[in-house]
Amino acid sequence: MQTGDLKDELTCPVCLQFYCNDDAECVCGSCIVAGRHKSHTLLSLDQAQAAIKVKLEREIEKIGEVQRTCSSKKKELEISEAEIKTQINELKGKVSKNFSEWRKKLDEDEESTVRLIDEEGLQVLSQIKSCSEALNRKMEQIALIDGETQSLLQTDPLSTIQAAAVALPVSIV
Repeated sequence: MQTGDLKDELTCPVCLQFYCNDDAECVCGSCIVAGRHKSHTLLSLDQAQAAIKVKLEREIEKIGEVQRTCSSKKKELEISEAEIKTQINELKGKVSKNFSEWRKKLDEDEESTVRLIDEEGLQVLSQIKSCSEALNRKMEQIALIDGETQSLLQTDPLSTIQAAAVALPVSIV
């Protein structure tokens, strides 16, 4: 058989009547008698088709099992995703609630502290005002005494002595 004839034979389904199991290809009768396939394991096309169908069916089963496993895992992941989203939302809600309560408590504490500062401040300011008023009264008395003393210094000696006896304590005179 010539190379050109072999090419034609490989493309002609009528000539290819056997399947070489060793090389996994369809062959013609000439190749199994005189060609490189003569000592190989050969099957009829029907036998080869049946064997290939069995292999394909096994592969289809494996693929189906992989698809079912993937589908099951995908469903599990979707459930996990939904659960995680729910947990995230619940956690965010709890955190927001806690911070809201803390802010409220801080606001209350701030208000209470400011009120105490105001009360203490008013009390201290009242004491300062009272002391200031008392000092003002003493300063007015001192100013009056100073004025009288200054005027006594301007009078004659008898008048100064008589007025001093009334204005100053007895031990000084």
